[in-house]
Amino acid sequence: MSKEYTRIITTLGTIPVAGSILFHDDFESLLRFTKTGTGGDDIFELDPTISFSGAQSLHLKTRTTATAEDDEVLTYIKTHLHPSKLVSQIIRLYSPDFTKIKIIDFDIYFYDGVNLNRATVVFTPATPAWTYLDSAGDFPPITGAGFNILNAGWHTITLKASFATNKYISLTIDHHHFDLSTLDIRQTSAPTVLTHLLSQLFFTTVGASPAELYLDEYSLTET
Repeated sequence: MSKEYTRIITTLGTIPVAGSILFHDDFESLLRFTKTGTGGDDIFELDPTISFSGAQSLHLKTRTTATAEDDEVLTYIKTHLHPSKLVSQIIRLYSPDFTKIKIIDFDIYFYDGVNLNRATVVFTPATPAWTYLDSAGDFPPITGAGFNILNAGWHTITLKASFATNKYISLTIDHHHFDLSTLDIRQTSAPTVLTHLLSQLFFTTVGASPAELYLDEYSLTET
């Protein structure tokens, strides 16, 4: 007697960057991200009530009891670069209320066996401002990026960097594109950490009210 087997196949759809896919998560199956932060009764779960595409997204929410300013949720994934050492981090995100968020931090870390090379962009809704981590460890503003983004709408944030030259390449916020190719990436010593790529996002609260984000279609590609 024969037996039938069913296999689920996920179609990635269009990835808006040319190059090999280093990592992709549409949050339709097992949760592959790691969560840290303030903890308590924070939320870190696949949510079927809202998505950019597909049936669900990843819901992140800071704790709702014993709340305080700067409560935090952080999530990350570890993988590896290709020999070109080029990477695009593409994140689709949604928040019902960005005014409850103090900062959203978008990070790409490359540990090369000797140093930590860090490309980071930070969004501060209250200002509003988009800033980047420079080679000295400061966060100067990105020229022309002094704008906010819409509550209760999906947004696409694409950060590109070259760890071959240790320079940023560009930042794209929805249809707004910024050339960052003259800017150096921050480098600090990390000789004891094995070589890997870490993609990370975290956000903090303005005051005692919980803040939340939904993530979907999270990709790392070779630029």
